[in-house]
Amino acid sequence: MNYIAGFVAAVPAASKETYRRHVTEALSVLKEFGTTRFTTC
Repeated sequence: MNYIAGFVAAVPAASKETYRRHVTEALSVLKEFGTTRFTTC
């Protein structure tokens, strides 16, 4: 079964790099559970 999950997160400009590091770490965990594509905009 395929599905799409999404969310919106407001990130202050001063925390942009912290958010990017978090996303990179989270993606490695998500891939373990079957995530095949991850996009941030």
